Amino acid sequence: MTETRTLGDAIRLRRLDLGMSQEELAERIGPDVRQSDVSRLERGKILFPRLERLNQIAAALGMSIGALLIEAGWFSDDESANLSTSSYPQNHNETSIVVADDEPISLEAIAALLEDSGHIASTAYDLPSLMETIESNAPTIVIVDVALPGLHPEALTDALAARDPAPFLVFMGSGLPGIEVEGPYLEKPIDSRQLFAFIASLEKHGTSNLASANGNDRLAGI
Repeated sequence: MTETRTLGDAIRLRRLDLGMSQEELAERIGPDVRQSDVSRLERGKILFPRLERLNQIAAALGMSIGALLIEAGWFSDDESANLSTSSYPQNHNETSIVVADDEPISLEAIAALLEDSGHIASTAYDLPSLMETIESNAPTIVIVDVALPGLHPEALTDALAARDPAPFLVFMGSGLPGIEVEGPYLEKPIDSRQLFAFIASLEKHGTSNLASANGNDRLAGI
């Protein structure tokens, strides 16, 4: 997979592998989809469809959302082009996870991958919406981009620690220049295998035990 591949490229290549025309794919996606819609998507005129539509596209191509997103280069995995739905970890506990990121495409991609694996994913785009979403959903895990508008990492850490039960907090970003955070964090672009390994560790050991065990380690060490 090349770094320049887009969602449109992944859809087009998968469609061609299946021997489908754009018209046939449009019919499979839904009655309200036309050939011109598929053409615009494949040419990159639609950067990221809404989650419901993305699910329909993936199903029409015989893929999971996670497999399609990895093929599109949204995550830094090197899985083969023929990964199937069964290749992805399925979570039976439906862990509630809040993801906060001010980049809409990144936010929706991460949420889609989490939901595709069976988790309950809620999203936020700034600090006020993050706190509101946490209050409404009482998540087990909160994943926050360090560049989120209005964010003060230490203040957020203290605020979540005061909750009962306290969710486990993990930061993510493209490096952490000039920002100090406590606890593990994910490097962007997100490696889905590290993300799932981290979530699995939480489910196995519990948030309090994992928090004390990780200290300031990166998630790459899991």
